[in-house]
Amino acid sequence: MEESDSVSATRHLSADAAEPSFLGPARDWGSSLLLLATWGAAASTAMYAIYSVHGVVILGIVAIAVLVAMWFGVFQTFPPSAIVVVLAVGAVAALIVTPPFINVAGNGWLAPAAVLGGVATISSLVVFWGRFPAGRLAVVPLVLGGVAFAGMIVGGVPNIDVWVIFQQSADGLLHGLNPYNMSFSGVPAGQTSNCFNYLPVTFLATAPSKWLFGDVRWIEGACVLATGALLTRHVVRRGSGRGQVALAALVALTPGSLLVVQQAWNEPILVLGLVASAVLMERGRWNWAMLPFGLALATKQHLVLLLPLLLFWPKFGWRRVLGTAGIAAAVSLPWLVANPARFTQCTASFFLGEQAPPKALSIWRILPQPMQLPVLIVGLVLAFGIAVWRCPKTPAGFLVSAGTVFVVFDLVNKQTFVNQWWLAAMLLVSGIVLGGRTLVPGAVDGELERC
Repeated sequence: MEESDSVSATRHLSADAAEPSFLGPARDWGSSLLLLATWGAAASTAMYAIYSVHGVVILGIVAIAVLVAMWFGVFQTFPPSAIVVVLAVGAVAALIVTPPFINVAGNGWLAPAAVLGGVATISSLVVFWGRFPAGRLAVVPLVLGGVAFAGMIVGGVPNIDVWVIFQQSADGLLHGLNPYNMSFSGVPAGQTSNCFNYLPVTFLATAPSKWLFGDVRWIEGACVLATGALLTRHVVRRGSGRGQVALAALVALTPGSLLVVQQAWNEPILVLGLVASAVLMERGRWNWAMLPFGLALATKQHLVLLLPLLLFWPKFGWRRVLGTAGIAAAVSLPWLVANPARFTQCTASFFLGEQAPPKALSIWRILPQPMQLPVLIVGLVLAFGIAVWRCPKTPAGFLVSAGTVFVVFDLVNKQTFVNQWWLAAMLLVSGIVLGGRTLVPGAVDGELERC
């Protein structure tokens, strides 16, 4: 496998030209550790999708590894290309150990779709073939991944409340109903049937997919692919090395992606919104970056954790933070005004008052009750502190910081499932892809931007 001259040169600079600090000389192992830990979290939760002692121990180790990598510096030197090979092989191994056939009434298409997903993942390595432009070769895993997502969608109906609620909300909108006033039939026993528990962009974005194609999951699969395609196009345009282009395409096939699309979770909308916002920031379109971020914020509640983080990004600024919150508020306000009690009950009270689910992939329920909330607060303060102190205030640094906050939040929150861990992994990997350049534009004497 060959690397571009620019990647080799920047790696040389990271070893020889970085300014020493009390933490020692700059190394490029931080991004490698972060990628391996992140990928491991996504693979582990895809394989062990419900609570188990060994599963939570793995996630605890992952969270520690992420914080250690952040503390010692996720340097903007892109990790060795061998890491990308390891990630691709690991993702296929996770598919083999636990195919994404859980919690679904399959019809025979799931197995071929999973096999194609594995082929798509391995095909990301064709980007290293030097005879052809990396950007053209990166189309291969994206196209194959898209077909695999389609197979997951047509391969069966998921046995989960989320899919039922999204499908019936789309029908309700078509008939002029307010999804927050609806109750839902056909929800599996023991799951939520009396509330739409997400924010309005969830049904506004997925409803057209149901109206046009009969299933809300088509738009969710498209969001995952669009995230990978957007990152791939961006790094190709700026002349990044083949390893970076390969990882950009591989983002769409992060472990758990097939399962997330199959189960209809709305995290793909969040990922696309945040990554699109970061790409717009890097292109200097800071005002436009508010729009996808604001829409993501109006999709799922816990993204509000990222608003305080953005206050520390000077180029974004507090005015744009308020503008982003304003976009989310403007989208949500009509539904709040229509029925304040119902909106508040379904989007806030439901989560705050719910007991910790026994299947949650976190340490909340094994902590003594008096320690649960203090551990959550201390964990978030630690994650915010390390992210703000150690990360550059760049678009890539924001994605890495956001992913770090969510890793810690997921570990200590009372209600955490596969989809939340997948979101954290997608943000961290996307941040590494976006921040793969070593030298700061305009930097002097080889000064390194580091996170």
